[in-house]
Amino acid sequence: MTAPAKAEFAGLGREILASAARHSDRIAVTAYGEKLTYDAFASHAACLAQTLTDLGAGEVGTTVAILTDRSCQAYVAVAAVLFAGAAYVPLNPRFPAARNRRILASSRARALIVDARNAVVVPELLTGIANPPAIVAAGCEAFSVLPPHLCRLGPATSASPSVPARSDRDLAYLLFTSGTTGEPKGVPITHGNVAAYLLSAAAMSGVGCDDRLVQIVDLSFDLSVHDMFLSWCHGAALYSVPERASLLALRIAAESGITGWMSVPSTAAFAHQARLLEPDTLPEMRFTFFCGEPLPTPLAAAWEAAAPNSTIYNVYGPTEATVAISGFRINRARALTGGVIPIGEPLPGQKMALFNERGESAEAGEICVSGSQVTNGYWHAPDLTAARFFKYRGERWYRTGDQGRYDPAVGFVFAGRNDHQVKIRGFRVELQEIETVVRCASGSGLVAAVPVVPDGEASAIGCAVFLVADETIRDSLQCACRQELPEYMVPLQLFFVPELPVNDNGKTDYARLRASPEVLALARAGR
Repeated sequence: MTAPAKAEFAGLGREILASAARHSDRIAVTAYGEKLTYDAFASHAACLAQTLTDLGAGEVGTTVAILTDRSCQAYVAVAAVLFAGAAYVPLNPRFPAARNRRILASSRARALIVDARNAVVVPELLTGIANPPAIVAAGCEAFSVLPPHLCRLGPATSASPSVPARSDRDLAYLLFTSGTTGEPKGVPITHGNVAAYLLSAAAMSGVGCDDRLVQIVDLSFDLSVHDMFLSWCHGAALYSVPERASLLALRIAAESGITGWMSVPSTAAFAHQARLLEPDTLPEMRFTFFCGEPLPTPLAAAWEAAAPNSTIYNVYGPTEATVAISGFRINRARALTGGVIPIGEPLPGQKMALFNERGESAEAGEICVSGSQVTNGYWHAPDLTAARFFKYRGERWYRTGDQGRYDPAVGFVFAGRNDHQVKIRGFRVELQEIETVVRCASGSGLVAAVPVVPDGEASAIGCAVFLVADETIRDSLQCACRQELPEYMVPLQLFFVPELPVNDNGKTDYARLRASPEVLALARAGR
């Protein structure tokens, strides 16, 4: 986005279309060996957008789900939904069908864009959905299995598609995160939310049409928003790393001359452990953003050496605050100290504050955020919205569930998660969601899930579950977990115990479980 004045912004769809017109011969996206110029990218997206519009899926607030591999078709689908004027809802082919079904039902999607490889699961996804969406083919390849009500693409009706304007308040995308009830919770993000973030990200990175950004995450993870729209609004090229190949991301970045990077620190840590993050590995890297989990100081130092020409930011923000709402720029002239890099100061126009348990502003406490990047609430969940959003001095604030403190020298410093909400391999997880699945599958009311965190690490590698039940159900329970939960949420181990420890208040003593020999052994084994 070329720093548009607020009055000029008319939605992401129009921004992308205008950028495509300015950079028609440049590469818009590269994935699975296929490349699309901006001209071809916009043309394919316009064709698909027309199909969506013909199906009535182009009205303000309408949602369209996307179930594709991380191919060029996936990115065309995202642009097409925005060209049509709707909001996109990414499903994840790697999630269990049951979870994708819950997301699809909750999103109330008017249409579902699916590619040939994932068409086989569509009948299962539609099971039990009262008003099933129209099924739209992501491309023109043959489908070995034809899902019900499949709509093929028609010819593009115009070389210059008409993209409807969208206001700051209109919905741009809907992402679902882990929920305490076992149901994923929807986070609706508007065009204005995204525009506010992109303006800050563009200023921080200095992105331009000669840049090449890498995308390592799935569309269901909000870091993808940074890569896609920062690229497409500036005529830069987006390079997609294949699923399950994140370890190769650094090698791909080096070979492709990637200039812009955003990932969770774990991705860089895995590369470092594999001896791929050597000095001067990434000489063409110009800007780096780390987000999603604490950034260890030694890892930041290793990245400095590997990417000597890159500015490096450690940014922070929940999905509810549109990718990242604060940032800390690592200063190469100043020695890195402390165990983890600070999360810094709020981005322009955003606010962060710390509140204690009494709801009072404090120097240390729960991190709360406010501003133009923060969503107004959860998708059709007024009770959950009331529990996590509050008014303070006339402004609306969101409780992140993170603990922090403020240091005038470096800004905000992350100090861990509240209660049961943890980060597992960069994904935010409500452990209660895992407990709910185990309770339902086992029939036991005595279930406790705890994170498994190796000594010296800042985030969990997984979770362990303790339950009071007959061990003969182990196999069926493990099967249920794999069917209901994403891979990163499936318990590393199930421990069948005669009773759960309790604290002085009669509540399950999670601290004792986290420090139990069983969990500590898992942590040591996972290093």
